[in-house]
Amino acid sequence: MAQIGNPNPVTDNTAKQKGLLDVVLAPLLVVGVSIGLIAIFAQNVSHVSTTVGH
Repeated sequence: MAQIGNPNPVTDNTAKQKGLLDVVLAPLLVVGVSIGLIAIFAQNVSHVSTTVGH
């Protein structure tokens, strides 16, 4: 039988793990997107500079 008024420890633990994942993944996602954009930008700049050089 389910105990009313007593939170399920398993669900509570899962919620804590999800919160931890959000805290860890959100900055990683931001950093990853930033690195990707910088890499694309750097490639475009180097490509343009070589084209202008020739």
